[in-house]
Amino acid sequence: MVYCVNYSKPRFLIYQPEFEELIQLFKQRNSTVEQYISTDQFQQLKREAPEPPQRAKFSKRSTAFILFTGGTTRYPKGVMLSHYNIGCMIAMAGQMLVQGTKEFRESFLDEDLKNKMLTALPLFHGAGLFLALCSMFGGITFITQKKFDAVETLKTIEEEKVTFCAMVPTTLKQFIEHPDLKKYDLSTLRTIIYGAAPTTPTILGKALKTFPNSDFVQDFGQTEASPVLTIMSALGHMEARTNRRLLASAGHTLPGIEVKVVDHEGNEVPRGEVGEIIARGDNIMQGYWEQPEKTVQTLRGGWLHTGDLGKMDEEDFIYITGRGKDMIVSGGENIYPIEVEDAILSHPSILECAVIGIPDEKWGEAVTSFVILRRGLKEGVDVTEEELIDHVKSKIANYKAPKKITFRRKLPKSPQGKILKRKLRKPFWKDQERQVA
Repeated sequence: MVYCVNYSKPRFLIYQPEFEELIQLFKQRNSTVEQYISTDQFQQLKREAPEPPQRAKFSKRSTAFILFTGGTTRYPKGVMLSHYNIGCMIAMAGQMLVQGTKEFRESFLDEDLKNKMLTALPLFHGAGLFLALCSMFGGITFITQKKFDAVETLKTIEEEKVTFCAMVPTTLKQFIEHPDLKKYDLSTLRTIIYGAAPTTPTILGKALKTFPNSDFVQDFGQTEASPVLTIMSALGHMEARTNRRLLASAGHTLPGIEVKVVDHEGNEVPRGEVGEIIARGDNIMQGYWEQPEKTVQTLRGGWLHTGDLGKMDEEDFIYITGRGKDMIVSGGENIYPIEVEDAILSHPSILECAVIGIPDEKWGEAVTSFVILRRGLKEGVDVTEEELIDHVKSKIANYKAPKKITFRRKLPKSPQGKILKRKLRKPFWKDQERQVA
């Protein structure tokens, strides 16, 4: 946080009183903030403000926000988004997120039920802010949680009669697999929105079975895209219930956005081949705050180079295979962690997992997995490393199976709930000539 404040150089910083100790640290390490204002003081200033309040002057191209990237690979970058970027994104994606399927609307008995959105995604994250703005645009009550807790989420859905709930894949898995799930009345839950990280077909397939009467919507993108590029709509998920291939898809490009899949030289690859996903449209960022060289590199040729790898099929469905830096090259073969993770997660003993490549003299990189067992299970008693590796080999090609599996009690995560693979990689790569962030 100190890094982000020093980097963005704000003049005013508004904070909740519970962070008073942290603010004292900021005061010692920052020289640009002119005034620190608590939320209580802010409310008082609002009450004392003259009527009518003076309106700020800005154009649609003025910068509305500086949002920081997730920092899952390195220090976060400040992404400048204009009012026009945000307005275009809400117009393009907002309705698709909340509209649902015709079949569901016709069977939704309580037409007078007030729509409510629940999420633990923080508002400093592009996805969380986007959901808040879409809720405001659609007249939907927006409910936030300080952090995700499965029991609190279940209670809130029941008590508040929540209709929309947004999660990341790790929290979606915890939610659908909670042992007390059926004890709560979740009948009002109309749509489950998920994204911010790739979701495995195993998790999604289980979610669709757990909630057969709810719509599902997936969004894929990044902060630099305000933050959505593609959406797997409710109708797409209806099709995925009977077409397992689509469980791995991130859906179709939003109207008004162009997406291509290209090779290292920027040439578009044939359908079905993996390459980098690039995009352009009115939702694409203005640039990175005070980082012109990175801006030029990321927006070269007029396209946003996402750094995400994926492919597009003949029906224009897009499939994300992972971040470019997450790809593992082992024995000359390209291995995409999400495929290995999906195979591992299909084992009934596994709660969470992450797959990375570590340096190996024989293979170049060795596929390595870190796993968390379900509560009450023990390594070597309920499941062994050899058993898990054999399980993976029964699901995918043998060369993709982990060479090593480490059992852990927890995995490093960002505030959004995304697993930080850079922290898992760091001990293995720190003394190597070739670095993988």
